[in-house]
Amino acid sequence: MVDISLIIPLYKGNRYCKRLLNMLDQNMEYLNQYQNCDIEVIFVNDYPDEDIQLDGYEHSYRIKLINQVNNKGIHASRVEGLKQAKGEYIIMLDQDDLVERNWLYSQWNKIKTEDAEYCVCNGWKGRFRTLWQEEGMKKRVNNIKSYLTLPNPIISPGQVIMKRKAIPDEWMQYIQHCNGSDDFLLWVMALKKEHSFILNQDYLFYHTPERTKDSVSSSQIMESNRETQKILNEYVLLQEEKELFSQYLESIQAFVDKKYASMFFITYNWIRLKSRGIHIHIYLKQNGCKKIAIYGMGYIGECLYDELRNTDIEILYGIDQNALDYKRELAIYHVDEDLEAVDGVIITIADVSNKIKRMVYDKLKCNIYTMDELFINMSECGQDSI
Repeated sequence: MVDISLIIPLYKGNRYCKRLLNMLDQNMEYLNQYQNCDIEVIFVNDYPDEDIQLDGYEHSYRIKLINQVNNKGIHASRVEGLKQAKGEYIIMLDQDDLVERNWLYSQWNKIKTEDAEYCVCNGWKGRFRTLWQEEGMKKRVNNIKSYLTLPNPIISPGQVIMKRKAIPDEWMQYIQHCNGSDDFLLWVMALKKEHSFILNQDYLFYHTPERTKDSVSSSQIMESNRETQKILNEYVLLQEEKELFSQYLESIQAFVDKKYASMFFITYNWIRLKSRGIHIHIYLKQNGCKKIAIYGMGYIGECLYDELRNTDIEILYGIDQNALDYKRELAIYHVDEDLEAVDGVIITIADVSNKIKRMVYDKLKCNIYTMDELFINMSECGQDSI
């Protein structure tokens, strides 16, 4: 019997195949040092106009390629792969996912040792943010109401290894046509069937923030959420749960609109100033901020780090309660830890409060800039910053 079936839907996926196979080769090499594991990899090509070209080399696992006749979406592709899978355990990987070389070994051993149904590993969202914190995740991962009232605690199905027999038949029957939320649908259906999740604290999975023209947009995700809601309301949820989920979807739409509006203006002003030859590192240097810290190591914080790291501005550390340095290139601390003195702190949170600014100032007694304030100051300086 096959131990693990990896199901990987592809959409214009030729460019990802070599990296995926290399990544799986590294995992199998690591795994086989300790124990034998029979693995099959099932690629499901959901873009019929492209012929998938695999490398033709021998691998220590079997490869199967399924070609969809028509583009059916990621949910249908995962289900098609699942129908042909022979593994006792299932992993659903996205084509652009990245994993550590001990990902398979750690996940398989964890779920077998604890005889669990679903096992969720930790990892990174971008280079500096962890996917989850243990205390909060323990409270959320098996709490159905938290899925219906808060963001999905499981960022990607690639974090999860699951027993095949624990996958609800309903998830294979009620197919979503809008990409984005079919994994969330699976977790909710599994919990409603009284299946449970365990946590693997190992950092094994990297969720990239980089988007391509084929990536799912925020509007598509909201559309997929509505499709999920329709399926759950019709077949799964109790009345109270339906109301909770409806309220959450309304609130998340408002939150997304506000968040992305803030991020848009930060990005717009950043690009506009650079086009005028006005740069952050020059402004900081001219204002005596040669040693800085970055507060908030999410997507904007990561971009700021990349902008400044090869300049004469020294970034001593980042400050973030949910961060861990993926590439070990920058020290990350919580704000309540002992922090080295700096000339200034740049707060990269899109919608920052005065409370956060005051907290950081009280801690470090230095110049505190939000991104908006920084860009306003730079703009007012104009050509003096060149």
